[in-house]
Amino acid sequence: TAENFVPRYTHTHTHKMISLLSNPQQMNMGIKATLFLLILLLSIPFLLLPLLTITLALITILRNYFFSSSSSKSWSTYNSSLYVGRVSHSRHLPVKHSFSYPLFFMFLDLDEVYSLFQSKRATLWPLNVIMQFYEKDHLKNGEGLIVGSEKKVEEEVETKNDLTIRIHRLITEKTNGKYTPSSTQKIMLLTHLSYFGYCFNPVSFYFIFKEKKSDENFTKENDNNNNNNNNNNNN
Repeated sequence: TAENFVPRYTHTHTHKMISLLSNPQQMNMGIKATLFLLILLLSIPFLLLPLLTITLALITILRNYFFSSSSSKSWSTYNSSLYVGRVSHSRHLPVKHSFSYPLFFMFLDLDEVYSLFQSKRATLWPLNVIMQFYEKDHLKNGEGLIVGSEKKVEEEVETKNDLTIRIHRLITEKTNGKYTPSSTQKIMLLTHLSYFGYCFNPVSFYFIFKEKKSDENFTKENDNNNNNNNNNNNN
């Protein structure tokens, strides 16, 4: 009858729980196995990210090598490049400590941003899906920015607030009007890009060149705290 099944079912499971409690080693093995599976599941995205990056980079290289049109720019014609090096730090007080690790920066020609990242036939497609340049990641405190108060001038103001023109205004401001870069002078930006939608960029360097590429001037943008709370310092 139903009355006979209830105590037997309860007794069976109670017996199993008592058996586990009386055998801590078996219970510990179960906990360890559960933790291992949990860590494995959480680590899968991090294991796939390098594979995704390598795959997109290879597709980008092959696409530009085999399928680029005759009208598109070749790699050798771009001024933008990748700078690779190491960053090192040492201190002796209050305790002795030092470190050194590899580092890379993008040396980006601001005139090439559109063709590299943002056009319909961007040179860096499909790598630009995970690696992108956004003007919003720079001059976050509104340096060199013109704000329009009427809708009629919004479109005009937007074109006058691109990063290149804002750098021109910033340099004019910092030199008290003694130096204003011309529209023909090239601006190169040494910086970090945005990777997987996130940009950590403690410092950026803007270099202004003469037409013959001799160094004319440069300005530095600090963003050590990586937020918008007025911690940028431009020199």
